Amino acid sequence: MISNLSDGVVGTTERPRPDVSFVVGCAGTPELVLRSLQDVVRWSDEHEPLELELVLVSAEADLLAAAQELVSGAPVRALHVEGASPRELLGIGSTVASGQQVVTLMAGELIYEQEPEPGPSAPEGTRAALAAAEGPLAERFGSRHDPHRQGRAAREQPLLLHSLSLFREVFELVFAHRTIRTVVEVGVESGQVSGIYAELGAERVHCVEPAPSDELRRTLAANPALELVERPSPTALADLPVADLYILDGDHNYATVRAEVEWITRNAPDAVVVLHDVLWPCSRRDFYYQPSHVPADQQFPSSEAGATVWHDELDETGFRGEGAFRFALHAGGERNGVLTAVEDAVAGADAGWTLSIVPAVFGVGILARDGAETRALTQALSPYTTSELLYSLENNRIALFTRVLHLDAAMVTARQVVERQEQALQDLTRRVGELESDLRSSRAQLDREQERVRAVRAALEGP
Repeated sequence: MISNLSDGVVGTTERPRPDVSFVVGCAGTPELVLRSLQDVVRWSDEHEPLELELVLVSAEADLLAAAQELVSGAPVRALHVEGASPRELLGIGSTVASGQQVVTLMAGELIYEQEPEPGPSAPEGTRAALAAAEGPLAERFGSRHDPHRQGRAAREQPLLLHSLSLFREVFELVFAHRTIRTVVEVGVESGQVSGIYAELGAERVHCVEPAPSDELRRTLAANPALELVERPSPTALADLPVADLYILDGDHNYATVRAEVEWITRNAPDAVVVLHDVLWPCSRRDFYYQPSHVPADQQFPSSEAGATVWHDELDETGFRGEGAFRFALHAGGERNGVLTAVEDAVAGADAGWTLSIVPAVFGVGILARDGAETRALTQALSPYTTSELLYSLENNRIALFTRVLHLDAAMVTARQVVERQEQALQDLTRRVGELESDLRSSRAQLDREQERVRAVRAALEGP
């Protein structure tokens, strides 16, 4: 049986039954479909020729021709089913004759494999099998027929999750409890998060990014709801319309964040403020992007060494910026860190403000002026903000990540030691070779001297 077609691998080499033909139902992009067919053909070439009937769902003419050429004469037919689902694909298998092997592919990966039951009961049995194998849980976490789905999703993510795009469900709650038409986003990343605000209902998103990349320019230009603002915060805030929602994810230091929050509490008291990086490592330690816009007299002495949870001081093997940012040498005390800045700005505000924190991905704070709407929003956010599970997972995440950084640095150091030892060994080997050469030369010279001595002795002794 053919199995495990994902990642271009055909799994087992078990000999298929000689009386079994194969119906292969394919859907997905042309590249994925052709990759899957190549797997089937490769398996057939390496093990035993297979009798194939290929069913291409929603197939285009070019794909149909390419598939026909790829399988070299096997019958190919196309079913033009718009938006075909896995369950519809299994319907293909329910129509084949008894004794045929059904291999159904979705998006280029095997999702189902079964010999249909003979007779009229085949369609019902086939659909029931798929219903048991595929469902809401299977779509997210994998099924018995696709056990690696979660693993694939995991390895597609960056090693260090950091983006606010992960908090879409939190933003959905904010938009559900407040009327959000205008957004000011400070620190724009790739523009992906900016688009989320527009998707949730914002009519205008002002994206404050003083040094945008060409790619970011293209991304923002492609969405009419997004406007690029090439000025640093907090000075850019006064030049923009008062917003309903402020996203503060720019420079993570006391001077910048306090100025931003103070401006918002004075000039946009009805707004919601979402702040990123309110927890480790920036909660009580300033962080300065380089080159820094923060006046020198408002900066602490800083270092390119990195933060780590394994001890309190910065470390050369910690979370470093490689020149992109610097951390304050010391944590804590007054006027130091993002969370300290928010606390001080709120303490100096005219009205009361409520700060809730989602303890995940370096911490996201939601700040709003006290009132009935804010109490309702705070209550809606409470499953996230009061979660001991999220707090524990975040602590474990940063511990594991900084541990990986330490191990990586230790590995680099060990590699350098090995390289030095290898170089020393090469030097010793070369020196041994030189000494051996000298020894051979000395031995040859000694042999010549001994020969000369014997010749002189023989001449002296005479006949």
